[in-house]
Amino acid sequence: MPIIGTIASAFRILTKYYLSIGTNSTSPVITTYPWTSSGYGAKYADPATLPNGFGLKVKFNASSTNIAAAGGTSATSPYVFVYPWSDAGYGTKYADAASPPGSATSVGWNPAGTAFAVGISATPYVNAWIWSAGFSTKYSNPATALPGLAPLGMNWSPDGTYFGITYPSGSPTASVYDWTAGSGFGTKVANPATAAGVNGQDVRWSPAGTDIIITTNTTSPWVNAYPWSAGFGSKYAAPAVTPPGAPIGNFGWHPTGTVVAFPANATTSSVYAWSAGFGTKYADPATAITTGSSRGGANFSLSGTEIAYGLTATPYTAAYAWSSGFGTKYSNPATLPAGVGNSISMG
Repeated sequence: MPIIGTIASAFRILTKYYLSIGTNSTSPVITTYPWTSSGYGAKYADPATLPNGFGLKVKFNASSTNIAAAGGTSATSPYVFVYPWSDAGYGTKYADAASPPGSATSVGWNPAGTAFAVGISATPYVNAWIWSAGFSTKYSNPATALPGLAPLGMNWSPDGTYFGITYPSGSPTASVYDWTAGSGFGTKVANPATAAGVNGQDVRWSPAGTDIIITTNTTSPWVNAYPWSAGFGSKYAAPAVTPPGAPIGNFGWHPTGTVVAFPANATTSSVYAWSAGFGTKYADPATAITTGSSRGGANFSLSGTEIAYGLTATPYTAAYAWSSGFGTKYSNPATLPAGVGNSISMG
């Protein structure tokens, strides 16, 4: 784990963990809970200024001092909402960017929390800013334009030197750019020799930065993994037991980098051991995930002792203890999210 990640994790061991879910258009669109040893705590009060549109994507920064939500193509200006975050909950919404970015479909923070990016539904399809207690200077657009619309996933490598983004149309499915703090987008990295399919959903590096996975939602096996060393290596073999369906939404690495979890359906999980490639699929939880699918993605807590999902049907979220596999399912939160869980972030 990079040094900043280690510091951030140690900080939250002394304070609190959090779980936030972005939901469909039913207010409040974003729902956040403290995470305790008993599971979901009492829902935090909604932010004073609510996001509009959908809570299509929601994401904490690495230190859990800021939280951002993208409203999707149904939103109206300012499209993206960013708040300071503390144990007390949401602070006052940050001032909007000087030029609102357009319909926002994804958000991302670099590991240091000094850059913030928004995927948008019109050219140039991505905007990024220096972040310093709010939107600062906008970075120049990538020299090599993105070929697709409305990016759905974006993440930096753990050391912050690469930026990856996926999009549901165009070719290729994902692009990775060199990234330099203070300068922003650099050269586009060559596409993988074996393409990742179509309709990209999410892209994430392993915690050590030595592997990269791109998820798609059109063609099985849905998950496309490559070794990473300043570029894509030869594609890893697909898992022996492929996910039960298209993994719409974000996926998550265990903080040790030895497990990777993808969205699942009502009865079948998609969690795999990882060691330079997909290993054995973990047994499904004893208590089924829900009556719907985990459209909103899967994520581990920063301690790695819990795994949580965003869901398409009530209760819209589910969480389990994790230790070498699924443990007991936590009770549902007392106050449920308002609608379909589109995105889940744990801080």
